[in-house]
Amino acid sequence: MAITISGSTGIAGVDGSAGTPAIQGTDTNTGISFPAGDVIAFNEGGSEAARFDASSNLLVGTTSTPTSMTNAVVNKSTARAWIKLTDNGTTVTTNASFNISSVTRTATGNYVLNFTAAMSVSDYCVVGAGGCNSTSMRAVSLPFNSTSPTTSTCPIQLVSADGALGAATQYLSAAIFSASY
Repeated sequence: MAITISGSTGIAGVDGSAGTPAIQGTDTNTGISFPAGDVIAFNEGGSEAARFDASSNLLVGTTSTPTSMTNAVVNKSTARAWIKLTDNGTTVTTNASFNISSVTRTATGNYVLNFTAAMSVSDYCVVGAGGCNSTSMRAVSLPFNSTSPTTSTCPIQLVSADGALGAATQYLSAAIFSASY
């Protein structure tokens, strides 16, 4: 394959690979390669360490957009975990979620969310809403005077403006944001 050096297009004609990057220093298996259209990969020690995919996501430890937190897309504006659940007083049902392995109801209106992949810190932000019927909106909050959030679990409660906990037949949506994993 010919390498072209041009004043208008720069260096072109070589994509490289993880083991032999197109752009490298004195360490010949560490550098930058171009493994696919609109993809830039960063290689270290002959292995791909990170890449920008064709959607401009920074992927670390993976070559495709993940469906779990094991290898995460790095974006500080993305929720690290989220859940939509319903509770009929007997059964808690997870309707949809991301990075939540299970939910435990500890009392009426109180739940503990268990993360699939732990957070690196426990000082994350929880936002959400829910209700007990179509006319009763309630806020999701971290409980006061209760279990503190940890890197693997997040206690939440569904409360009304007057502080009353949620009743049966409730729905709840919550998202957890953190600056780091």
